[in-house]
Amino acid sequence: MKTTKGFIGVMFILALAILLIAPSVELALAQESQILKIGGFNPRSGPAASWGLNTDRAIDLGADEWNKKGGVTIQGKKYKIEMIHEDDKARAEEAVKAVNKLIYTDKVKFIAGPMMSSPFLASAPIIEATKTITFVGCMAPAVLKDRKYIFRITVPWNHAAPAFFKYVTKIRPNLKTSVHISSNDATGWSSTQADNDSCVAVGIKVLGSEFYDAGTQDFTSMLARILPLKPDFLSFAGTPPNITALVIKQARELGYKGQFIHSSNCSPDVVGPIAGWENIEGMLLGTFTINGEKVPATVKKIHNDWIAKYGQENAGGFGDGIVQYPLIDILSRGVEKANSLDPDKIVTALENLGTMDTVFGKARWGGMETYNNNHQLLIPIWVSQVQNKKLVLLSLEEPWDVPPPEQKWR
Repeated sequence: MKTTKGFIGVMFILALAILLIAPSVELALAQESQILKIGGFNPRSGPAASWGLNTDRAIDLGADEWNKKGGVTIQGKKYKIEMIHEDDKARAEEAVKAVNKLIYTDKVKFIAGPMMSSPFLASAPIIEATKTITFVGCMAPAVLKDRKYIFRITVPWNHAAPAFFKYVTKIRPNLKTSVHISSNDATGWSSTQADNDSCVAVGIKVLGSEFYDAGTQDFTSMLARILPLKPDFLSFAGTPPNITALVIKQARELGYKGQFIHSSNCSPDVVGPIAGWENIEGMLLGTFTINGEKVPATVKKIHNDWIAKYGQENAGGFGDGIVQYPLIDILSRGVEKANSLDPDKIVTALENLGTMDTVFGKARWGGMETYNNNHQLLIPIWVSQVQNKKLVLLSLEEPWDVPPPEQKWR
């Protein structure tokens, strides 16, 4: 009798435990399933790896901030952001492979951060056909032209360079002539177009353009064509930091006394040790930095977060990557505004976010006249200068919504 009662008591306790535990298990499973997958593909190996890795780091930091708040809210449910990064090696075929994996295998809802134009352009048809909302950092105009599901989070050269070089003419009026050097691909062609058009728009004479093929390490023959023209400065937008450094080093070795300008992201911590810090003193760059009185406090806070997560040894990559930090925040706001995972509803919500507060200042969508959509983020651009092995912010400039008229440069 006691055994029976004991058995019944044990079973009652087990049943009660199951009833109590079941809702918790169900809730845990539900919470586990509420994941918002965001994919990315960038060069994480090869010559452009520093750009790709640091871009991915900045995007991950942005995701961390939203996850600390519980994630993205959709119809009352919280979705934690999960980032999945692929290495496209800066190659078109690898980018297509990465996109197919992310969309069809990993089932990502969004793609964040591609920053090399040639690889991205190869994958763009797949992205548009599958309605995968994508925020990019790559600069070629064709990236955004007539797109519905693609937004650009960074300010490309054709919008940033006019403001950049207009400021250059204010602080260095003696710079009257230039030659642009960049890669012989979509990234290089678009950066050359923008830099040269912008120089002409603000009164700087362009003496020529040079394009190098992938893998080039010796630039002496190219420089032999350039240096007799006696340009006041060489410009490098679209050129990775390690290649920029090699050209500068070799130019100085050949006796060039002029200045160097890189109107887009280019970490001096990569360039300096290769080119020689003395050779880039005073170099102007369109790169983010934490040094200078005009740096927003929000940027300094992110820099501290960067070091806490990635270590002091990777602090030098902050300028390369942080340009895309606002991406996750803006995308998440759009998703919450749509209150849906329907891509068409999210596109409409994103387009109607209006003026946005970001860590870099006020931002808004623009670009209709140029791209037939308002999918270009217009956010303050940075003009910085190398001073005693440090990059110091000189000014925050407003980009041009409508870029200067295009001319033929190649």
